[in-house]
Amino acid sequence: MQLSNAGGATAASVLADALRSTRMVDGELPSGAVALSAMWRDAVADKHVLLVLDDVLSMPELDLLLPGTASCAVIATSRRRLATSPGILQLRVEPMTDVEAADLLAGIIGRQRFREQPDASQRLITLCGGNPMAVRETAAYLMTHRQLPVRYLADGLTDNSDRTAGLLGWEIPFQRVVRLSYEMLTPLTQNTLRRIVTRPGMRVTVTTLAKLTGGQAHLVVEDLIAANLASVVINGSDEPNYLVNAALLDYVRVQLAAPESASPS
Repeated sequence: MQLSNAGGATAASVLADALRSTRMVDGELPSGAVALSAMWRDAVADKHVLLVLDDVLSMPELDLLLPGTASCAVIATSRRRLATSPGILQLRVEPMTDVEAADLLAGIIGRQRFREQPDASQRLITLCGGNPMAVRETAAYLMTHRQLPVRYLADGLTDNSDRTAGLLGWEIPFQRVVRLSYEMLTPLTQNTLRRIVTRPGMRVTVTTLAKLTGGQAHLVVEDLIAANLASVVINGSDEPNYLVNAALLDYVRVQLAAPESASPS
């Protein structure tokens, strides 16, 4: 089941759907996520259930959906690093390497099509920033637009001109993935990203972030790392650099360049 931060359901509606699967009808369902959660746990207390949840937003949201007995299990994915609690095993999925991303993209769109425009294909891989969902969504778009040259899509993701806007026509799934990740960040982090992209070549360190945020660098760092949108790079300097997801920065840059939008929202 897909949850709210991916454009899907809320915890309450997921619980309602889960209870309907146990043959309950709408008239028997209480209102409110907490009451639904209690009923869900009662309903599966003597059953063996595997619940698969995609794109969980927070630990409180996940807690509502957890069955209360050891006979049940849950597999949940999240863009953000969730706080742990007893009985939960966390596995971090590292970003894909360029080689892995290229193999996934080529495997979906066809290796011949991938090789026909290697530079454009590589640009798409770079824009995806190691995010498997972004690579998959990009490949899916190319598969449903088989006559579209790969370079047109690569241009459209980085160019806000009328030509590419008319070519693409709407927000492709890849852009939605990046936009949703951006919208999950705090206003402070969003504003900091807008300031970063207007300073090409700036090293992202605690010192530079402190200057941009009025001394609140730690809040921005925690937000980006919790969202898996930045990683620490140790390069022998006095302080670590932070490598911010390339697709995220490109999204912010393109939104700032939009003629009718002063900043992404």
